[in-house]
Amino acid sequence: MSFEIMRVSYPIDYYIPQLSTKKFCFPEWQREDCWKDNYKKELISSIFKGIDLPKIYLGDISDKDTVYIIDGGHRSRAISEFMKNEFSIVIDDIEIFYNKTFEKETRNKSILTSTQKKNFDDYHLDVVKYVDITENDCRDIFNKLQNAKPMSIEDVINSWQSGLVDFIRKLLDINLLDDTIFNHFNNLK
Repeated sequence: MSFEIMRVSYPIDYYIPQLSTKKFCFPEWQREDCWKDNYKKELISSIFKGIDLPKIYLGDISDKDTVYIIDGGHRSRAISEFMKNEFSIVIDDIEIFYNKTFEKETRNKSILTSTQKKNFDDYHLDVVKYVDITENDCRDIFNKLQNAKPMSIEDVINSWQSGLVDFIRKLLDINLLDDTIFNHFNNLK
């Protein structure tokens, strides 16, 4: 592998038009869109909350005028779909679209205010761009990124913010018969 690595930050209003013009494109081996609507809405809500999103990986192919989205396709599609008014998010009990035109006024649906739109458009996506890379190297990087060990069900439950999870965590530290409940359960395994 021989390529240059660039770390850049693109505002959404620069990045998404690159998808529309096919400057940044999805290779055949990139997974199809399989995100559920609630994932897409959570992503858009995260942007409005200023939550840092995972990096997007691009591959600027050396022998083509092509930049592949190696990783970050679901996020890229979701942002693009929101900007095309294909789905809305709820803010203060109002269904908010990016800039949809409505046939008639309704108090339950609206579009982003100019301030909200500016904040959304100006949100910066962190991008790692591999320059002068081969398609095979892009595929190799894609496979390495996708083969991360998934979280176990215990890890998922442990990561949730919940009064019940916090209570169980404390319960496991209680001493019973000269040892913690946690250790008793581990010994039963």
